[in-house]
Amino acid sequence: MIIKNISLLILLCIGINGFAQNCDSLRTQLIKLHSHKELLEKDLEETSSEIKKIVLKIEQVTLKSLNANKFICNSTTITYSRFKSTPSPNSEFIEIIPKNKTIRVLEYVGDCYWKIEYNNQIGYLNEVLIKETSEMVLVKRTTITQGKKFKTKNTRSTRGSNHKTIYTGPKGGRYYLNSNGNKTYVKRK
Repeated sequence: MIIKNISLLILLCIGINGFAQNCDSLRTQLIKLHSHKELLEKDLEETSSEIKKIVLKIEQVTLKSLNANKFICNSTTITYSRFKSTPSPNSEFIEIIPKNKTIRVLEYVGDCYWKIEYNNQIGYLNEVLIKETSEMVLVKRTTITQGKKFKTKNTRSTRGSNHKTIYTGPKGGRYYLNSNGNKTYVKRK
């Protein structure tokens, strides 16, 4: 019986020693994996940063090209639109532009207005009346991110929208500009 107990103790010690060695091996592997993960995260961060720089350069070159031409793109009206003489809701209108008519978009002037050309006349349309193109999104986003401040009506910061500026549109709709430069409407309470 004593020999049996001693044998069990020896086997137990060998097992504990093997278990301890196995734990050390696992700890070493875990440390190596954490180190590798940190290196990959750093590489990912650097790659993401490089991609952002390249995208910014592409946008800058595209904007230089658009600005050199003093023309952004062609677009169409979404509905019957009042072609205005100034970028203001109270402005006199030059003429009514029918739905689905092609217009030349020249410049984003802020406060939700685009400078456009229609029938060889220059005037302004609110952005909600124009079919938005990728070029328009780029110009608007870049204009906003370059820090140009535009006057807006009824703006306020609210926690419900992650501290974004809330704009009130010409028809009373409330929205903020998302990371793509597009309007995201806020539900009414």
